[in-house]
Amino acid sequence: MALPININAFIGRDAEFAQLRDLLTRKRLVTLTGPGGVGKTRLALEIAHAAHADGAWRDGVVWMDLRPFGEDHQLPRRLAAALGSTHVATREPMQVLMDEVAGKDLLIVLDNCEHLLNAVRDLLRTLLTEPGVTVLATSRHGLALGGEHLNPLTPLAAGAAKELFEDRLLDARGDFPVAEHEAEITRLCRAGDNLPLAIEILAVASSNLSPSDVERRLATLLHADRPTDRQQQDTDADRSHRSFHQVMELSWDLCTPQERTLWQRLSVFAGGFTLEAAEAVCGFDDLPESAVARVLGALKWQSIVTVEAPRDGHSRYRLLEPIRQHGDARAAQAGEAEEVRQRHYDWLLRTYREAAQQWLGPDEAHWLTLCRDLQDDAHSAIAWCARRGRSAAGIELLLHIVRTRVPFLSGRQPEAQEHFERLLTTYTERDELRAMALAAVSVLAVCRGDKDTADEFLSEAQALTDELGAALPQPVLAEAIAISLGHRDSVDPAESMAAMEELCSSPVFAQPEFRSDMGLLAMFRSFGAAITGEEEIADAVTAEFLADAQASRATWHITWSQWARAAYLVLHRPHDPAARSEAESLLHAALPVQRGLDDRWGPAGWTWVAAGLAGAIGDHRLVAERSGLLDGMTHSTGVAMHGMRGLWETVGHAQNIAREQLGETTFDEIYNPAYQRGRDCRLATAELLWPGWAQLTDRERDLVRLVAQGLSNAQIAARLDRAENTVAKSLTKIYAAVGVAGRDELREWYAQL
Repeated sequence: MALPININAFIGRDAEFAQLRDLLTRKRLVTLTGPGGVGKTRLALEIAHAAHADGAWRDGVVWMDLRPFGEDHQLPRRLAAALGSTHVATREPMQVLMDEVAGKDLLIVLDNCEHLLNAVRDLLRTLLTEPGVTVLATSRHGLALGGEHLNPLTPLAAGAAKELFEDRLLDARGDFPVAEHEAEITRLCRAGDNLPLAIEILAVASSNLSPSDVERRLATLLHADRPTDRQQQDTDADRSHRSFHQVMELSWDLCTPQERTLWQRLSVFAGGFTLEAAEAVCGFDDLPESAVARVLGALKWQSIVTVEAPRDGHSRYRLLEPIRQHGDARAAQAGEAEEVRQRHYDWLLRTYREAAQQWLGPDEAHWLTLCRDLQDDAHSAIAWCARRGRSAAGIELLLHIVRTRVPFLSGRQPEAQEHFERLLTTYTERDELRAMALAAVSVLAVCRGDKDTADEFLSEAQALTDELGAALPQPVLAEAIAISLGHRDSVDPAESMAAMEELCSSPVFAQPEFRSDMGLLAMFRSFGAAITGEEEIADAVTAEFLADAQASRATWHITWSQWARAAYLVLHRPHDPAARSEAESLLHAALPVQRGLDDRWGPAGWTWVAAGLAGAIGDHRLVAERSGLLDGMTHSTGVAMHGMRGLWETVGHAQNIAREQLGETTFDEIYNPAYQRGRDCRLATAELLWPGWAQLTDRERDLVRLVAQGLSNAQIAARLDRAENTVAKSLTKIYAAVGVAGRDELREWYAQL
């Protein structure tokens, strides 16, 4: 997960920052504790950015916000994904995670752990057995784990609190006469218990009302919430919590009625949100949709809403967790929480339905980015449906999510399958919705390599479809995908193609709403033709699919039409130089696009093509290397096309010849290191696209990474304990190997990887 970005100055925590950085060099589990609003997340984020900038951990820094997680069992899988895992098969998530961190030197930051303490403990007991992993956690409470070092974060010192207040006040109103209000500012900081988040809110409020007005209003709240005798003995944390609650109440009181309404409604979002999302979900009744942009701007100005880095040309916003929780409580008090939840669900349903219908077109990349950003919200809405006994609504949303292909491309098939299976246990109607859900589970399972589960659910879906006399797209697609992926062992190639053609002629796909589903069916028809069809049929079908995809300007579909065409060329015309050249060109055209889309399946498919091309030209050393990359990638991702027998027979035959020609020892000397490199999917595919990367040694690759981080030769020499002139000579060699002129070009080149 990319590190979040803060644009405000980091004030008042220099000593804590230095202490924490030093601590992380000596302790492998540090938990930053403290009350809400004390600045745990901000300090952890500063540490993460600094560690990333100076390369303190060789394999980088991974940030994971646990706020959106409502289910304990998702944690290992989500962390593996945040680390870059693309694994989609049926292996245990914890095993996948441990494979991902094996041999790596990493800092992992787990933010907001307090609501998942048991799950975090279970995770870290295993994760920290890998010696290169260091963990920085933030939580209101310690994790109670052996080896944990607690680092309590207290409120700011008085001088730092005042400095922060004045900085945020001047950010909000540059001409504010700070010197005239020194006494009131000091008292306000004290009233907010010097908590950074409370200070930021009070500072912005003071830019509008004046510090004196804010102080009077806060005094009223403090009087109403005067501590009892028992509270007189509360801990510092209790007092800080009460102070922060009082600042939240003041901030709430200072909001207009519309600002309060939007605040409480925005608490429904599990992740960040766009203006368009806020308008659709929160704009109703006393807060019309046309007013949301203005009110959102006001909440942003008051530091209630924070701004995230834009994606896909749209600004994104977020409520910090203590503020979101306050809004959620207010929504419950107002009696509109369920209505907002329903609107949130309805908006997601509309969005995913439109995305599914628009998928086969020029805006595929836009829909992919949007739907990926909504995954946490979607899973929150599905969990809400399950809690409310609304299984049908949850299934309907899931069906559209699967139709967008996003769970497949994002490696979240296991979650989608678990949601379906859980909802199907309570949804007992024998109707079309159940038949479609059963077929969707079959597709998810077959693409994870779980043939038995796929067959079981597809058989039940087909039986129910026949019982209903219905024409539904999902069972047809599920059968077509099973055939294409080779999960129909008893069907010979000719029968497979005949069955596929019959499925493609199903009248259900004539309906406009299923146009993109027809595109997916055409894709698997093309795969089947390339792998099992006669050469003439394979040529015609793959050429047709390529032309249709290009005409649609559908970015993702085009890349897979190029793959199907390349598979045909490798399988049917391996000895034709022109065909091999065309396949190589298709690889270089499609693979960078799939990497840009973060397609979890493309790299394995194209690495197979590369291995097949090596076999076709009889380059036995290249066969050994690319076979190692392919098998390492398959182990890491779980994306295996073993059912596509023609693919694996071709590579297997090339491997056998290479072993015979090179000898087992030489073959393994090439294969084994390549296998290890293949477990890093992104860098493995970089070897296919940029051969210069493959020529570098591990030490030279470390040099490139340090240059990319902006380190000078002197800094690199100190880091690696090498002479500066040795670093300079090594870089000169690297420049020549990858074809760049100097440091700037090397950084740009590495960014492509």
